Amino acid sequence: MAEIKSTLDLVMERTRNLTLSQEEKAEKNREEFRKRLQGLVERYREGTLKREELRRDLTALQEQYAISDESVVCREIMDRIEFDWDNGPILDFLAERCGIDPTPLSDLIAGYESDVRKAISDRMGELKKELARDQRISGSAVIPNPRADGVWKEKVAGLRKDYGTRLEKEKKRLAGG
Repeated sequence: MAEIKSTLDLVMERTRNLTLSQEEKAEKNREEFRKRLQGLVERYREGTLKREELRRDLTALQEQYAISDESVVCREIMDRIEFDWDNGPILDFLAERCGIDPTPLSDLIAGYESDVRKAISDRMGELKKELARDQRISGSAVIPNPRADGVWKEKVAGLRKDYGTRLEKEKKRLAGG
């Protein structure tokens, strides 16, 4: 009687002689390093990892994955900078570790936040006028929620796209590429 093989057995049988090239191994190594570094920086941003622990763990991670190129580390740290987050700790660590002046990045983030606040304020005024005109609802107790408004969401999406493009260009410039 013929032996019935599982899917796993068939896959293992067909891939038994396959090996990764040196280039594929190096890329896999870099990708694993990036993932682990992303986790470290995220923990640091959240406050569950202190700066000294980040320094120590990052050094150990570089040794473990044989990553000596500091530009890779700096670029990965910069890639963790995002809008709508507290980026202060990451920007400080970037300045300390990579010797990069984070002022252009923090200025862009501050500009984005300022434009979002202005968009909220403007849209709240427009919504109050619309409520008074269309629904005859007015007064000091009326506080519209622009965050639930489609027009405001489109405006913020446009701001995020514009500032996101500028942020990426600045990251590239600071990283030297």
